[in-house]
Amino acid sequence: MSRKNPEFLEFEFPLWMRLPFRVPGRLFIVLLSSMLVPSESSGLCLPTPPLQEEIDFNRDVKPILSENCFFCHGQDEKNRMADLRLDDRSSAIHTGAIKPQSANESELMNRILTEDSDLKMPPAKSHRVLTPAQVDILKRWIEQGAKYDQHWTFVAPQRPSVPQLDESIWIKNPIDAFVVKKMKEVDAVIGGEGNGGVIVPDFHYGRD
Repeated sequence: MSRKNPEFLEFEFPLWMRLPFRVPGRLFIVLLSSMLVPSESSGLCLPTPPLQEEIDFNRDVKPILSENCFFCHGQDEKNRMADLRLDDRSSAIHTGAIKPQSANESELMNRILTEDSDLKMPPAKSHRVLTPAQVDILKRWIEQGAKYDQHWTFVAPQRPSVPQLDESIWIKNPIDAFVVKKMKEVDAVIGGEGNGGVIVPDFHYGRD
């Protein structure tokens, strides 16, 4: 990575993939931050969506089901148990595992919350335990109608509307509006403007 232009961060990859490219500094920071976000498989809890926010299946629910349920209740017929598929909405509803808008009547939630070790899901032998935040997400998702979504690669992108906020002093472009909105949702403190002369330390890939 070089500092030829402070607005860009330049990478040099190993010889076998020597395709130097440049990305805007701000974009690099966003990409780096996204790589540091904990996943469900990491054992860390993802942030719980705000109560007023609609639960998103691909973002909030699918990671939980994939990590804890799909091995025994997914599309793989060899491992499927009780002839139950949680990866398919119609099947989940038909079997009573999910009753949209009624978490209390959904067998999925009953099995998760029960204290009976013979009925509890995930079973103890799986060595998987849902966190309170994950249970809350599933409950809210069912109460909101248990909507399933296609994988994001099959969904046409839509431009979101720019949030209208009171903190206009901090907003100099549309991206700032989204950042400030998210910071408010998680009660983060908005600090002063950063020093434009500070550049991300150099990273060297495949170099001695």
